[in-house]
Amino acid sequence: MLNTNTQNNEQEVERYHLTWVCEGGDERMRPRGKPLRKGCGYTNPRTTKKPVDDITGLCRICSRKRNLNGGIVRFHPTKKQMLLYAERANWELGWTSTEESE
Repeated sequence: MLNTNTQNNEQEVERYHLTWVCEGGDERMRPRGKPLRKGCGYTNPRTTKKPVDDITGLCRICSRKRNLNGGIVRFHPTKKQMLLYAERANWELGWTSTEESE
């Protein structure tokens, strides 16, 4: 059984609630000559304990990976607000809940 100090430390861990958009903004090529994949435009929610500069995002729709930094993410104070923002942004672009599960 965990002692109370361990339980308190786990509850006090700061979490970052953020959203990021799967998009590709340039036409650069990779080192082996393959073009960069274009993003699908889906707004992905993410909660993490790590600082933002050390994480990679994975799109739920097209499985595109993207290094996340402070310039391409939007921070939210609570998880509920993060999910609501992502749902509204995706709704405006025509994404529905059935397409997310595919």
